[in-house]
Amino acid sequence: MWAILYGITPDIFPPNIRGTACGTASALSRIGGMIAPILGGHLLARDSSLPMYTSAAILTVAAACVLLLPTDTESNGGDGYQHLSH
Repeated sequence: MWAILYGITPDIFPPNIRGTACGTASALSRIGGMIAPILGGHLLARDSSLPMYTSAAILTVAAACVLLLPTDTESNGGDGYQHLSH
């Protein structure tokens, strides 16, 4: 997880927002790490298969988001989100 978070995030954002993007990704990762056990416990109390279905749905959405990331950062100098820079 950490290798992907700190290896890919800096590569897809332009230098002027790279620090903010890495910080936001790190914060969201930590928040998710705090919420997941609590939510899992509540879902498990309702139905034993509900945590599996919820995890599958979240991972499917995450995979779809990864597919939307720019893949060709070499040709444009690492500015995968150049339109975001001011």
